[in-house]
Amino acid sequence: MKRVNLKGILAISFLLIFFIATSSYSQAWRGQGRVRGEVLSKDGKPIPNAKIIFTSAKLATKFEVKTDKDGKWKVNGVAGGVWDIDIIAPGYEPKRLTTKISEYLRNKPIIVYLKRAKKPVADEETVKKIDEANQLMSEKKYKEAITIFEQILKENPQIYTLEKNIGSAYFELGNYDKALEHYQKYLENDPTATDVLINIVNTYLEKGELDNALAYLEKIKEETITDPVTFYNIGSLFFGKGDTDLAIKYYQKTLLKDPNFADAYFQLGLCYFQKGDMEQAKINFKKVIELAPDSPNASLAKEFLKNIEGNKK
Repeated sequence: MKRVNLKGILAISFLLIFFIATSSYSQAWRGQGRVRGEVLSKDGKPIPNAKIIFTSAKLATKFEVKTDKDGKWKVNGVAGGVWDIDIIAPGYEPKRLTTKISEYLRNKPIIVYLKRAKKPVADEETVKKIDEANQLMSEKKYKEAITIFEQILKENPQIYTLEKNIGSAYFELGNYDKALEHYQKYLENDPTATDVLINIVNTYLEKGELDNALAYLEKIKEETITDPVTFYNIGSLFFGKGDTDLAIKYYQKTLLKDPNFADAYFQLGLCYFQKGDMEQAKINFKKVIELAPDSPNASLAKEFLKNIEGNKK
C-alpha cells in the first residue's frame, strides 16, 4: 500500500474543515433543493392547513409552509443538509422528523401520517408557543426553549412528542443524562420510534458508552427502515466518533437502499482515506463526481483524488 504524504493530508483536512466552518455560519435557508410531501390522517385522508416547519441548527434558521386542501405541500430553493421538520395540525398529535435534503439529486416525497388526538392537542395558542420554542432552538437558546416546552407538556401531557424536543435541547447543552431521560419518556408512548432510538444511540456515543449505544442500535428493526437517510445518519454517528469500520457498514447499507446517494459515497471515500485504503477511496470519490458533479462534495472529492494521485509519483 502506498505511503500517504502527511503534508497532503493536512492540506486536505484544512480544506475540509474550512468548508464545514464556512457552511456553518450561513444564515440563509435558500439553496437549490426541491422538496414536497403530504400530510395525511391514519386512514389516509388529507389534512389541509397543517404547518410544516423546517428548522436547521447548522444554518441557525427556520421557515414554514402549509398544506393545501389536498394535504400536499412543496417548497423550492432549500439549502442542502439535515433539517428537523415539525408537522403540526389542530386535533392531531404533532410529529417531528429529521431528513437530509439534497440540492443536486431528486428528493423523495415526505409523506407523514398523523394520529388523531384523544382530545384537542394543539389549539392556536399552543401552536404559537411551540413555534416560539422551536425558534429559540434554532437560535441555540436551549434553556429558554426547554422552559416553554415543559410548560406546554404540563398543560398538555398528551403532546408527548415534545419529549424529543426537550431531549434534543438537553443534548445540545451537554446534559446527556437529562437528554436520555426525556428520550425514554418519548419511547414510553412510541417504543419503536426510529429517530428517537437513533438520538439515544448518539447520546450514548457522546457519553463514551459504546455498549449501550450498540444495545439501542439493535432495537431498530432494519427491515422497517425505508429511508436511506436513517442508515446514513447512523453511519455519520460512528464516523464522528472515529469508528470507521461501523461507519462503513452503515454507509454501505445506505447505498443498498439508494445506490445514487452521493453523500454516502463521499463519506465512504473519507472512511477509506482514513484507513489508508486509497484504491477504495478513489472508487468512492469518483462516484461522487459522477453522481453530483456540481456539488461541494464533488469539489472536495477532486482535491482528495489529486492528493492520492500525487502520492503515487
